[in-house]
Amino acid sequence: MKKPFLGLIALVVLLPLMAYGETTKTQMFLRQYEVAMQAAKDGKEEEAIGALKKLADMGEPMSQVRIARLYLDGEYLPKDEQLAYLLLSKSAATGYPEAVLWQGYLLVQGQGVRKDVKQGLALMEKAALTGSYDAQFALCYFYDMELQDGAKAYFWCSVATGQANGSDTTVNAMINMLENKLSPAQIQEIQAKAAAFRAVEWEYPTDLFDQ
Repeated sequence: MKKPFLGLIALVVLLPLMAYGETTKTQMFLRQYEVAMQAAKDGKEEEAIGALKKLADMGEPMSQVRIARLYLDGEYLPKDEQLAYLLLSKSAATGYPEAVLWQGYLLVQGQGVRKDVKQGLALMEKAALTGSYDAQFALCYFYDMELQDGAKAYFWCSVATGQANGSDTTVNAMINMLENKLSPAQIQEIQAKAAAFRAVEWEYPTDLFDQ
């Protein structure tokens, strides 16, 4: 049984479109993206994928991530990790947080590209700084598992649990585990830094296609 298409389009940043003035090419592509996403919600997977592939080919970053995720999964499109990485890297060049996160993830895992944990984590941090909970959680996990850096793992876990208001039991379990690796002084210092964390949200470049 195929996985629901909507299961592959999480973390979508749907942005309000300007309703005044002349319609720009960027606005037009964003409208086409929203139409494609609605088709996916309506169960019209082939229609949605066709529209998203066209947008991805034209450089629309959110569509590039959607198609890359499909190539990674290999359900609706043939599995192709190298092509997925290429699409993600193009999308990430715009700063789109989900693309940056997934590009970093593939680097850490060595999927579709030569494994590079440090570069991958650096990209995940870039996404995490925009407020991406998924990037923050990934950093918590990978800093501990890949680099055995309990302090950085604890910091990002603390930032993530702050966003989730302490409701994520998995993050809470990781925090408890990491606290056993740190001194009380380290814990206090990291908690203070996490409490002071302020995300800088990514904004869709309004002139992306109108330069």
